[in-house]
Amino acid sequence: MNEQEKKSSKSEYLKKLAAAYRAIYAVGLLSIFLGLLALFATFSSAAIPGGIIFAFTFFLFGAFYLLLGFLVQRKKSMIALGIAVGFMGLNAIAGLLNLAQSGSPVGLIIPVAFISQTWEGFKAIKNLK
Repeated sequence: MNEQEKKSSKSEYLKKLAAAYRAIYAVGLLSIFLGLLALFATFSSAAIPGGIIFAFTFFLFGAFYLLLGFLVQRKKSMIALGIAVGFMGLNAIAGLLNLAQSGSPVGLIIPVAFISQTWEGFKAIKNLK
């Protein structure tokens, strides 16, 4: 393999890694946004019992995903990527259960889209190290 091919393959792996950690960051930001929505809904309506716990859980998972994204981006951590993919997989399983109960695939589309972006990160980290 000549020098030009090495540079182009490294560039391709860097793009795949960037797609992986951006997807993890997106899940984290989406979780924090949903936490804010749950918090506002709790304060605007007394009809949601335990809304603060719900919002806190979203904030906690959002911060955790942001930490995992940081570790994947800066440290090229395969463990952090595996944890993120594992949690996304659990979310996809919950989407499958939702699909079986409601017949609506909406809860399955987003987790599958994010998993497909992060999955390529394993190969990218392996080849960049």
